[in-house]
Amino acid sequence: MFPGCISKLFRPELESWLPQLLTAVALTGAGCLPAFAHPISLTRATAFVQREKMTVSIEVFVEDLVLFQRIEPDERNRLAVRDIKTAMSKHKDFLARDFIVRNVRGDRIEGRAKDVAAAELPVDGVDMRDLMAHTIVYVLEFPLPKPPEYLTISQEFGGGRSAIPAFVTLSVKQEGGAPEPDVELPFGEAQSFRFDWDSPPLAADASRQERDAWFAERQKQQLGLGDFNTTYSFIYIEDFEVRHEILMPLKTLEQWFRIDRRDDEFLEIEEQNAALEPIEQFFAEGNPVEIDGIRVRPVLNRVEFFGLDRRDLARVAQRQRVSAVSARVGVILSYRTMGPPDNVKITWDQYNLHLWTVPAVIYVGDDIRRFEFVQYGEPFEWSSPGREPMPPIQGVSAAAADKPALFWVPAGPLACLVALIMAGAVLMTARARWLSYVATFCVLGGIAAITAPFTMVQVHNPWHRPAAIAEPTAHLIFATLHKNIYRAFDYRRESDIYDALAASVDGKLLSDLYVRIRQGLAMQEQGGAVSRIQAVELVEGTLRPNDWPGNANPRGFSYYCRWQVEGTVEHWGHIHTRLNEYEATFLVEPRHDQWKITRLEVLNEKRVKQRIGVRTLGNT
Repeated sequence: MFPGCISKLFRPELESWLPQLLTAVALTGAGCLPAFAHPISLTRATAFVQREKMTVSIEVFVEDLVLFQRIEPDERNRLAVRDIKTAMSKHKDFLARDFIVRNVRGDRIEGRAKDVAAAELPVDGVDMRDLMAHTIVYVLEFPLPKPPEYLTISQEFGGGRSAIPAFVTLSVKQEGGAPEPDVELPFGEAQSFRFDWDSPPLAADASRQERDAWFAERQKQQLGLGDFNTTYSFIYIEDFEVRHEILMPLKTLEQWFRIDRRDDEFLEIEEQNAALEPIEQFFAEGNPVEIDGIRVRPVLNRVEFFGLDRRDLARVAQRQRVSAVSARVGVILSYRTMGPPDNVKITWDQYNLHLWTVPAVIYVGDDIRRFEFVQYGEPFEWSSPGREPMPPIQGVSAAAADKPALFWVPAGPLACLVALIMAGAVLMTARARWLSYVATFCVLGGIAAITAPFTMVQVHNPWHRPAAIAEPTAHLIFATLHKNIYRAFDYRRESDIYDALAASVDGKLLSDLYVRIRQGLAMQEQGGAVSRIQAVELVEGTLRPNDWPGNANPRGFSYYCRWQVEGTVEHWGHIHTRLNEYEATFLVEPRHDQWKITRLEVLNEKRVKQRIGVRTLGNT
């Protein structure tokens, strides 16, 4: 009954303190603490953050002096005023040491006690039954070399040596704005706060519309991940992959296993690298994923350690030292499939005293839904609603294109004529009689007459010039071929992409173009992930003279084009969108009565813009 009452009184996470709390109760009963002292420390702190300093007002009860400074009552069971004042002075250094503020890198900011004031104390001392009726207010000041973007606050009242749990209720207010909602600071746990000096929190009298706009902008800046103490789950269900991306505070992960490090407060680069294998093993063994009824073992794609100043979590950056107090760990697990899955079941079974629920966002194409993993709750399950197969990519017929003029040639008679001329030359050299000439002519003439109907062949008219293709027709042909090229990359298997490309591209260019576009879609800053094509726009296109060197088909045409390609890569709910622009000249020729792009000359390519955003339920 007692543990349940405490749990409800504060919050579920505080159950981690119950062993110490029960120990303190036992010590109280044994006489190790004064009989009227509560075996728990409850303190309120208010932090006011300015550009050059943070001022913290800490209100404690006289009871804390009994708990931490060990002052003893007299024979009347009262605390003498002189003993209280001596303990107040000692407690000033106690608070300055154990109320901890860290900057964005995790370095401690040294504070100093500026003032202390006590409520009026009775002349004859404080009765032990009235310890919580009298308060003392301490003022600490933390100098800031520049306006902070992030501060991390924690408390270690008692230094870990005391069996008495200490809980602090903290309120933080930025200069010029309203205070943040109160947060609880149990012993050893940290809370991180972000400060925007260009757009500080609104004043208390701000309108509802102003508040909604301010919170929306803040959510945008923090990319939807503003709670540094929350574990997030992102699940992507795609045609050939189910991807589970997890963002977890380092301190939460270390409830299961501690990552070895030299300094308790920092995690160095080599220590991060050494942690990759145990992290992979931990997540591979837990949170099972079943695809079409079969449990699939994950492939670890990435593990990243993020400091407070890393907003763009999807961008791959060089590892750097992070604060062990405020760092977060990002894990990407890939579950490969042979094709579009029909059923997906994901169970979250990794909980601890600090992790009771995990909010999840599930992405299936443009469909976004929320789910919450809860201990002893139901797993997430998804079934495919079915969909129409992707329509095949059709080529562009060249059957109606202007063909060179043809005419019939009697091949047999022509051959006989050549033979007759050659025979005549031989006979003249041999000074043959005229009868020989007649006989030869009659034989070859007869052969020519007999073979003429069977040896007629068509030949191109070398004097015929194909009619020039009209620019609207050339644009229509090219636009369709160009669209088909990028549609081919809607497929995922390399063989399917090649087959789709072959409908619009021919010759050596087929493999070259595949490699070129794949390289163009790869976002190296995202670890080489291939972006999904969202839009292709033809900005400009004109028909050009067909002056390609080599044996270009006279029926073909040359086309100049400038176009833009928008691609996206998404990790941890962040969308990286990149817009590239290209200029090139294409040679389009008929091949087997199909128009095909056969040659390409790239003239220019450049990055137009790049942005990062968050997909929400109302913004797909």
